[in-house]
Amino acid sequence: IVDKRVGEESRRYKMWFEGRSGVGGLVSTIMFGSSADGTSWPAFVPCTGLNPSFGQVRVADPSVLFDGVKYRMWFEAIATTTGGKDGAAVIGYAESNDGIAWVIKDAAGNTGAGAGAVFLPAGGSGFDGYSVGSPSVVMDLSDTAAPWKMWYEAGNESQDVQNTIGYATSQDGLTWSRATKPVFRPSSDARIPLPFDSGDLEHPCALIDFSVPANLDGHFLLWYTGDAEGSATPNRIGFAR
Repeated sequence: IVDKRVGEESRRYKMWFEGRSGVGGLVSTIMFGSSADGTSWPAFVPCTGLNPSFGQVRVADPSVLFDGVKYRMWFEAIATTTGGKDGAAVIGYAESNDGIAWVIKDAAGNTGAGAGAVFLPAGGSGFDGYSVGSPSVVMDLSDTAAPWKMWYEAGNESQDVQNTIGYATSQDGLTWSRATKPVFRPSSDARIPLPFDSGDLEHPCALIDFSVPANLDGHFLLWYTGDAEGSATPNRIGFAR
């Protein structure tokens, strides 16, 4: 994020990311760094407090916003692993005053390690019945009923055979209402050569361009990772609006 507050010049640009360590990268930690110019990052430190019961294996893919008072983070969390492969993901939520020390919270008012996830797979045969992760959250103050909007990576009942991107809205960032269908699907795999995003869509990153009216294409901007059907090509970054 870009922090334009007076007194934050030396930490104008702030970044959170997943760092892995240990044998095979099995230890996962959310890291924080700041920069005056966005190019030179002098040091990174691990965030604290991000050890939920629903994320015993991994916490990853943080999406952080500053609401003018505190930092808010939505993150992917994984609690199980089988044969070296991560299990289904859920989405958790945490708050911080400084961007480093975090307190996990849920919609029921629980805090700390005992708090629950704020967004779970829908279950059943739906597009996000198996897994929800990689959240990207924006704050749209023009929508007073549901200012928090989230795009997320969705895995279906076939356990991530074809990932799509789902969408949900919230009044408080804790209780979410999801769309019943994915809002973005892979391109057709009937074309030759295969489109770069005909297999899976993952890791959405959304922004709002407030210079474009909400009813026009270009108000919401979305970058995403795509791969071709059958992993015919390496992952590439796509753009949609």
